[in-house]
Amino acid sequence: MTKLGVAQTSFTQWMRANNQKIIALVLFGALLVVLALGLIDRTSPISSIEPVVATVESVYRIEPRYGLVGGYNYGLRLDSQALVMAGDQAARPHLIGSRVQLERLTRENGSIFYRFAN
Repeated sequence: MTKLGVAQTSFTQWMRANNQKIIALVLFGALLVVLALGLIDRTSPISSIEPVVATVESVYRIEPRYGLVGGYNYGLRLDSQALVMAGDQAARPHLIGSRVQLERLTRENGSIFYRFAN
């Protein structure tokens, strides 16, 4: 057997012996990356707010759990035919097919999100 074959065998054995540790380390690293990206988006200040009108295409309820506030998530069709998502904490949902007022918020880093104007 060549030296390469021995090295591959020992590496394979090491991987099998430490697979749980490797998986935990990879998941922890991925969690850190996700948290860092979320903080970057939230720390970027809002640079512009534009009023937008949209049509409600779909709605589903968010059940309040673990102390979080419930509400509704909406699939909204803009006049440009783009489909966007927005959440609302209203007591009653907007009807499917109704026109709603939104605000388009643009952050300095270029990210765009929508929220209800009320």
